[in-house]
Amino acid sequence: MTRIMTSLLACMLFFSTTTYAHPQQPETPSYAKYGKLAMEETKKHYPNAEITDYRHVGRNKVNATTAKETFKLRLKQNQKEWGVLVNIIFETQTGKTLSIKLNRVNN
Repeated sequence: MTRIMTSLLACMLFFSTTTYAHPQQPETPSYAKYGKLAMEETKKHYPNAEITDYRHVGRNKVNATTAKETFKLRLKQNQKEWGVLVNIIFETQTGKTLSIKLNRVNN
């Protein structure tokens, strides 16, 4: 009986320390690098505007070696608001940015 209690106690101690000793960090989304780049480029084009919202629209495959990340940002300046769609094309193997295009939209 003592051996069972000792084993049970050892298991409880092991699982309680492994569960709480190393809390997991939230995983960084795969698009985070490009989201930051989208915000930086938008700020360059609209330096006096405030970015009020940011949304990752999605990733699309362009061809076998490249993909496109799309983001929609909301901006505000002098009581006017508008949206900007940012498309970033990059090499999927290296992550190298090939092009960045900004399109202003009214919604």
